[in-house]
Amino acid sequence: MEKNLLENIYYGGELDKLEEGTKWLKHYLRRSEPLFDGEAPNVDLDATSAFVREFFSKYYDGAFGGPITPGDAAFIMIFMSAIKPSLMMEIGVASGISSAFILSCAEHLQLTSAGTFLNSFDISKSHQPGFDVGQVLRTQFRHLEPLWRLNTELTSLDILMDRVAYMQPTTGPSMAFIDGGHEHPWPFIDIFAMSKVLPHNSWILLQDTQIMERWIADCIIHGSPAPRPVRGVNIALSHWPGSKIVGLDICYNMAAIKLDVSAEAIATYCRAMLSYPYEDTDLANNNIAAELMSRFLD
Repeated sequence: MEKNLLENIYYGGELDKLEEGTKWLKHYLRRSEPLFDGEAPNVDLDATSAFVREFFSKYYDGAFGGPITPGDAAFIMIFMSAIKPSLMMEIGVASGISSAFILSCAEHLQLTSAGTFLNSFDISKSHQPGFDVGQVLRTQFRHLEPLWRLNTELTSLDILMDRVAYMQPTTGPSMAFIDGGHEHPWPFIDIFAMSKVLPHNSWILLQDTQIMERWIADCIIHGSPAPRPVRGVNIALSHWPGSKIVGLDICYNMAAIKLDVSAEAIATYCRAMLSYPYEDTDLANNNIAAELMSRFLD
């Protein structure tokens, strides 16, 4: 029964539909010169699909925490191919599937050199015994560890408050991938932190922009009640004042925003975000809004 209910939508894991599910991107990229400094990126979508299919056709022992899907991964790799970043930031790691995929892509696309390519942050060190943050990369992609700096028990708030001593600005092409807390205000705080770290015109990729669509599909599949709605990523994306690309089809749960706006526009954006009631009740009970406003927005 659930198969019939879901047969007209993508969930994101359909390896056999990667080419079909990314056709919209081929159309979009041909017409996207203004977003990529006047030249439409030349991305081989067939090669991307082949790489993604190979990565996700394997079983990764120890995966947990709702890892990225092949549809999400295709979107990530297409942007990495187009932008060719020399540095990437990641908010939200869980078992490390996304970290391993990003670094595997960077290696495949010959984007890496000596030193750290990916700086990853996660609020936890472990979720429970046997569920250590980053464990998939550390156990099954050990050759990539020299390119990775994992920072646990830290969030983007620590970046904003200058609690991460090693952070250094970069002038090369840069990107961020955000898949941290989805409850408002975390997604917008993550975006704001990246806007302080990355150079102007950098790109930020957002995961779970349509998390409720995926959750409702899970409810149909498993016959369970729908959870309380979480709209943090969707709100943060919708209000972004700069350029953005919203995913479709198998990439429906991804989006990209460009840091091509002024500091004043970002401040206005942040004020609009802080006017929404918090979905994260723990943050609602402390002074994070006042701290942000007093330090950055007044």
